[in-house]
Amino acid sequence: MEFHEQWINWVLEAADEKTISKIGQSCFKNSDWVKNFPTYSGEKDIQEIITFLQEILPNFNYQPTEKGFIVDLNEKQCFCPLVQSGITKNPNLCHCTKTFDQSMYERLLNTNVSIKVLKTILKGDESCVFEVTLQN
Repeated sequence: MEFHEQWINWVLEAADEKTISKIGQSCFKNSDWVKNFPTYSGEKDIQEIITFLQEILPNFNYQPTEKGFIVDLNEKQCFCPLVQSGITKNPNLCHCTKTFDQSMYERLLNTNVSIKVLKTILKGDESCVFEVTLQN
């Protein structure tokens, strides 16, 4: 393992969830691909929101909940470029993804949301699954 890879892994081991979450916000702000998505402008109807999301993120699977939805990223490998490039497989990186997804869904849905991580590939699950709750 090269020094920069070791260094990133040391940071992921040493940093707390709050610090890693801040990195997720920065990652979101610097991701041009997500800025091209449209913004939902309808009512807070869960089924309408899911229909909107299925149009722009068609590979994800959505299930409605009382106050939001469950999203299964429906992938067998982690989306993160650090994982895809082989730099790390540290499950603490999922705090970064959680914040990235929270920022993404808040932008897409034009409302505050909370994210609960249910499953992640880096923790040994088959896919990454999150619960998204719309805030009032």
